[in-house]
Amino acid sequence: MRRYYSDNKQNYRSKRGWCMVEGNSESDVVFPPALLGQRWTAAAWRAVAVFVIGYVLPLLVLRASNFGYGVRWVAILLTYMLVSLAIFRFLESRSAARMAVLDMSPANTEMPRAAAALDQVVDTGRETVHSASKPGDWSLELLNQLDWKRMTDLCLAYFSDRFQCKAGALAEDGSVEILLFKDSTERPAGLVHCRAWGEREITLETLENLSLKMAQGLIARGFCMGYGSFTPEAKEFAKAHAISLIDDAMFLSMLKRLPDERKSQLLALVVEGDYTVPTCPECGLKMIVRQHEQARYWGCRAYPRCKAVLAMRQRYVPASASALAR
Repeated sequence: MRRYYSDNKQNYRSKRGWCMVEGNSESDVVFPPALLGQRWTAAAWRAVAVFVIGYVLPLLVLRASNFGYGVRWVAILLTYMLVSLAIFRFLESRSAARMAVLDMSPANTEMPRAAAALDQVVDTGRETVHSASKPGDWSLELLNQLDWKRMTDLCLAYFSDRFQCKAGALAEDGSVEILLFKDSTERPAGLVHCRAWGEREITLETLENLSLKMAQGLIARGFCMGYGSFTPEAKEFAKAHAISLIDDAMFLSMLKRLPDERKSQLLALVVEGDYTVPTCPECGLKMIVRQHEQARYWGCRAYPRCKAVLAMRQRYVPASASALAR
């Protein structure tokens, strides 16, 4: 089960756009992820390598010696453990993907609520954003400043004009997945991967995971939205797997093509209250800046009751913002 916090060891991953505080689980102690990899395919390939190096080669070279006999038995044991781990992680990934599709049904679909309702529960000592300083139009700078929750609300509101939408929780990579339903059908018509926080460059691995969930949920169309860029490998993969890539410049263009009334509605939705400070993914309060040794991060203001944290996001304003924001 993914967690943003734990009472044990803290691990601040400041290089990524998210930050998770977690303890050492029992499975991590037996099968260290750094050694065996996170995906089931990594464990499977390691099992093949151990079997070939530890069993096949000694069988050919050492033949019937006692040492070779012992090495082969150790290889068999390690291969069995790695195969078991690969099977476990494969079943776990399939189960997680199915649960994501089943849980996000259109029955409980709601439009994103106004951000002011969220801000009202925040400590009154927090600095407020005055209306005079709020942007009056859409821009790349605004999209890159949005809280992950506001970015999710914006994506939900945009797609709700044509679909019924259901959003999941903030994932470890700073993304939120949104299922799109058409005409109250049970099967989703599309799946949106919205990178609302985290690394600005979306890689091939993200697209592969999105394609896997699409296949398991029998979803024909996928969208990958981010406020940064996509690697060349990710772009090639998207072309072959019916995935539309939408970066911040393209999303800005899509917003500007909306009718004036709808543009104003969406703008008012995302800039209401404090729209730049991230929302706690656990309790919904606005977060505050904290210091851990030499690293700064966003921590929940309800600490120690809530220990969720997020990494500081690097500011990014494209040099060609004026040319793209047309």
